[in-house]
Amino acid sequence: MSQPCSAVEFVLFDARLLLQDHANVRAALTAIRQRGVPAGAIADLPDLARRLDAAGLSADLDFWTPGSPGSWPFERLLALVGVEPARALFISGDPRARDLAAAAGLQPCPPTSVDLERALP
Repeated sequence: MSQPCSAVEFVLFDARLLLQDHANVRAALTAIRQRGVPAGAIADLPDLARRLDAAGLSADLDFWTPGSPGSWPFERLLALVGVEPARALFISGDPRARDLAAAAGLQPCPPTSVDLERALP
């Protein structure tokens, strides 16, 4: 059984979710932005900036960090943002990416169970 997400100061999306244009994920991004909580995107894609620009998402994100195939640079992004890993919520539909995020100390959540009312200030 998973614990509810708490003390979130930064929300990090698996960029693939944003790029696939899932309605509930875009709605979550909008809700996060309305609350003034910083949001970012991360993926194991080297051309992430180009993809986010093409999808019109760059302006909606405070940070994004590309990786390389199989590499998710969580520590690098959190160092740039200045947020402790335990205070970052990572939303991803990829179980492997969520496992890597949890190993890095982030709070991983699948997109189907994100409860923003409980997770955000």
